[in-house]
Amino acid sequence: MPHGVKLYMNVLPARLHRFLIASAIGLVVAIIGALSTEQPPSAAIVRGDFPAFYTMATLAHQGEGAKLYDLETQREVQNAIWPSLQGSVLPIAYPAFLARWVEPLALLSATNARIVWTVVMFLCVVGACALVTRVSSGLRGLTWETIVIALLFAPLFLGVLGGQIVGLSVLLYSALLYLDRKRDRWSEVALGIVAGLWMYKPHFSCAVGAVLLLQRRWCAIGTWVGASSSLWALGASVAGTQWLSPWYSFVRTFAQIDLVTNAPQMTGVVPFLYVVWGWITHGGGAQTGVWEVAALLSLLMVPCILGILSRKGLSRSDAALVPCVGPLLVLFAPAVNFYDLALGALPLLLSVHPNRRVDLILVGGVLVVSQIVIFLKDIGIAAVCFAFAVSLTYLFMRARARE
Repeated sequence: MPHGVKLYMNVLPARLHRFLIASAIGLVVAIIGALSTEQPPSAAIVRGDFPAFYTMATLAHQGEGAKLYDLETQREVQNAIWPSLQGSVLPIAYPAFLARWVEPLALLSATNARIVWTVVMFLCVVGACALVTRVSSGLRGLTWETIVIALLFAPLFLGVLGGQIVGLSVLLYSALLYLDRKRDRWSEVALGIVAGLWMYKPHFSCAVGAVLLLQRRWCAIGTWVGASSSLWALGASVAGTQWLSPWYSFVRTFAQIDLVTNAPQMTGVVPFLYVVWGWITHGGGAQTGVWEVAALLSLLMVPCILGILSRKGLSRSDAALVPCVGPLLVLFAPAVNFYDLALGALPLLLSVHPNRRVDLILVGGVLVVSQIVIFLKDIGIAAVCFAFAVSLTYLFMRARARE
């Protein structure tokens, strides 16, 4: 080694290292076992959003994109593929351009497509963790350990295994964290493109756009707008140039129906207020009105809080606002499910250092509590995901203050 050059390599305690090795083996066995066992569509491993993604792929492949937001067409396609659905349907609530992204799945059987989709989402998590270790000096050299820790976070693991798109969301968010630190011209171009690609969940992408506006990062804003416009054109190739109108109408109706079913396992202010209103009125009353008001307030909260943080000294020269996006999204976005809690937990890793015992205890505590939250959610204890989201946000803000 040349004189004066030091290589910094983080090392975990031996006991923790052995635990992570055992956990990695257990995770591999669990994943292989889950993917090699055929499951009915009602099972958690395939229910999720995968039937919706496969339906989008099928309609796009058949040239039936104009029927993408016709509920009866969705029902017909899904029940032909999975007769055990017995007339029920898992609606498609994603923008039309996503159909073009997932169209190759239609070349495979539903079973094989589910395996491929799950593997791709796990690879996205691997890529996300690799980026996080490059952002955080405390995690440098601990890539595989970070991957295991991420997969031990119950909402992320079950979201990926359950056919959600959370793996891609985590990858895009990690890419934003990585590119936000570089601040050169090409990184700014890439930052806007990555933010635009997140438009399959528009409230996530728009929150990042608000950050870019607050920081006056015009190059990134330009590529964000360009990427978003390109996605509109891609959606037009699937469902016609007017696809935004039927999509928005369908999503608005679906969101209110989904709130009735899934509010207890969502994380944000909107479902929390919905659940509280249900407690007060014993399940009755003008819950739709509460949803509309809460959705409006939540949409305003993210840019408002980011604006306050910016005025407190987090200027455009600081790499501080983008890490705040994840925790704020899981609290204030109109519709965020339990698996998106990964967006609140991921930024915590940026402040973790293996030589600080309190950091290791914090990470272990978050992982354990995440398992408890999933259990409480599944037995019907409402608002537990929201409480966990609040806790993650508090821990993150406290870590930011310490740093």
